[in-house]
Amino acid sequence: RSRGLGDVYKRQHLRDAPDAVAAGLTRITENTVELITHLRGAGADGIFLACQYATRNDLALPVFQDYAMPPIRACLDAMAPAPLNMVHVHGAAIHSEPFARLPGITVHYDMWAENPSPAGFLEAGCAVATGPAPELLASYDPDDDVVKACAALLDVGGRTILSPGCSVPLAVGPGRLRLISDAARRLHP
Repeated sequence: RSRGLGDVYKRQHLRDAPDAVAAGLTRITENTVELITHLRGAGADGIFLACQYATRNDLALPVFQDYAMPPIRACLDAMAPAPLNMVHVHGAAIHSEPFARLPGITVHYDMWAENPSPAGFLEAGCAVATGPAPELLASYDPDDDVVKACAALLDVGGRTILSPGCSVPLAVGPGRLRLISDAARRLHP
């Protein structure tokens, strides 16, 4: 995968101005916590929190834990105890360990080949929202292969929400996406 110019700047800023990065993250966290608090006060039943740069390709695990996890935890604290909270972990080769240490959340992520199976999150007490791998959805493989992939995810057990990921390829049409909901209805009537 190609890396964007933003990735170059991100690494440069972390190396050359870590205090400025920390100050910026603090400001973003304060604003996000204020928004979450407002939404909860207005009656929102949950928050969808998207996390970027939570992959081995973007940041080393210690850097991610030092810079990103404190803001994520602050947002999760503001979200509690809403019944429909979900944290989206974006990308391939995600750092699953920090999120698996947050029992009670629903982790939404794509089933790229480099990503973990749902079992680790479920064993840690998290719920999982994921679906067939994006490359399978975009392939010319038979529809039955998509249904089998859905069945395998649901067979893991636990609190599993069958859904497409966040980066469904443009080549995937509505009929192919419909297979996910059809599989859920057929497998768990």
